[in-house]
Amino acid sequence: MKELKFRAWHKGNKRMVCPMTLSFLCHENPLWVLGGHVEDYEWMQYTGLKDKNGKEIYEGDIVAHLGKDIAGHTIESRYPVCFGKYDNGEGYEDAVYSNGWYLGQEQFFRAGKRETGGWETRCAPLTEAKHLEIIGNIYEQGKE
Repeated sequence: MKELKFRAWHKGNKRMVCPMTLSFLCHENPLWVLGGHVEDYEWMQYTGLKDKNGKEIYEGDIVAHLGKDIAGHTIESRYPVCFGKYDNGEGYEDAVYSNGWYLGQEQFFRAGKRETGGWETRCAPLTEAKHLEIIGNIYEQGKE
């Protein structure tokens, strides 16, 4: 049986609350334990996948992949982990939509600096993570 886990970002205190299982959320009063109201938190679900270091990947994480460009230079691609409906980029004029866990819009970094320009805007399904590494999340690191 798949374990359902969640973590939460407290908007006011600007801190991440450690992961909780669905069992905890159903049988305990998480807001009594955590303090505050439901709307004080951004809730993120565990994807069921782990990165290359064995760390659990949650919605809102930023993951990175190292590769090479056509000139052979190392380039880092960063993606936010998202859930929902997305354009998988199969057709440029006729969008093809899918649902589920996906890697959001890719950002490229060369020598630690963000590259700008006409990069890919399509999203990719998150089906495996053995080549990805969590480098932060959208709340504590922000979108660069």
